[in-house]
Amino acid sequence: MKQILIYSSLFFLSSCNFQFNQPQTTSECPQKPTAILIAENLENVNLTTETITKSNQVSATKAVGYTFTGKSGQNLSYNTDDDICVWLYSPDNQILQGTKLPEDGKYLLQIAAPKGSKTFKIDISLGTLASSPTPTPRLSPSPSSSHDLTQDEAAKLVKRWYEVKRQAFGSSFDDSLVKQYATGELYSNTLEKCNDGICGGTVGWLRSKGCYYTYDFSNINRIVSFDPSGSSPSITVNVTEQLTLHGPRSAGCGTPTQTYQKNVTYWFKKESENWKIINYKVGT
Repeated sequence: MKQILIYSSLFFLSSCNFQFNQPQTTSECPQKPTAILIAENLENVNLTTETITKSNQVSATKAVGYTFTGKSGQNLSYNTDDDICVWLYSPDNQILQGTKLPEDGKYLLQIAAPKGSKTFKIDISLGTLASSPTPTPRLSPSPSSSHDLTQDEAAKLVKRWYEVKRQAFGSSFDDSLVKQYATGELYSNTLEKCNDGICGGTVGWLRSKGCYYTYDFSNINRIVSFDPSGSSPSITVNVTEQLTLHGPRSAGCGTPTQTYQKNVTYWFKKESENWKIINYKVGT
């Protein structure tokens, strides 16, 4: 039973290894929505720093939308575990690439399904602007402040980390770059943590049992959300992957090829001048 539990932990730890240059799946969201948004599916919401939850049903041809008033410099935060497409429109009807509001005015968050129909639930909030016009010196980052990590930088860091994981959990067990991209709990789980008398994290467990992973494909379908606020900025991506755990069946390895699609959230921490991944969570 212990071997089964260990294998389950390993699957979720290593089954999110994707590369951005892989062919994307048919559920990829288009750059511009093709679903129709009609007035009766449009709702005006009052967004503040308090998170609100909205749910509805959408499809590839039917969209819903939420309009809200925002100010230049505010940051929209949203999070969902459902496979949906989300677009943010500016007051001049332009699709924004990030979640930072460029001007004062009325914004639109439009939601549809990449294919078929989907019932979704989404959490939405809106960050506040600095109240003091006079800058004040700060010796250390405030837990509630925005960070200098951009969505593009976060996505590139995730991409590189999973390239490193492919090597670290593969047959070569090359973990030389793990410390460059991981810290805190993620680093400990990968290279240090002891489990059932075996130390060295996931890499140590695989090596001691004679097991290793191979990956047939790893696709990122879309970026679900990016939140630069709070004590640790985060990014959530939707991933499709096919992988195989090789090794002796007596150790819980040598299993059939697994294919899954999940939302995965990664949190970041800055050490010296470099951002690293501190932890992650696999959703549905």
